[in-house]
Amino acid sequence: MELSQPLTSADIPSGRKGAARLKRLFAAQRSKQATRKAYHKGERSRALIDCLDLDRIITQNLLPLFQLEQIFL
Repeated sequence: MELSQPLTSADIPSGRKGAARLKRLFAAQRSKQATRKAYHKGERSRALIDCLDLDRIITQNLLPLFQLEQIFL
């Protein structure tokens, strides 16, 4: 997702299901006119997954992904 401003922890929607959180995140960013992209669940989301910079996501510490890094690395 190409954004006009970087995300903060306040931008991340709450909830338990990742797909629903992503859908709300995209909707919120579209309403702010920060992106024109829409979230598509499943195979249509492959382009989004491929362009994610996980190192940047981990270092910004917006989500507790460091726990996954400890498991897989």
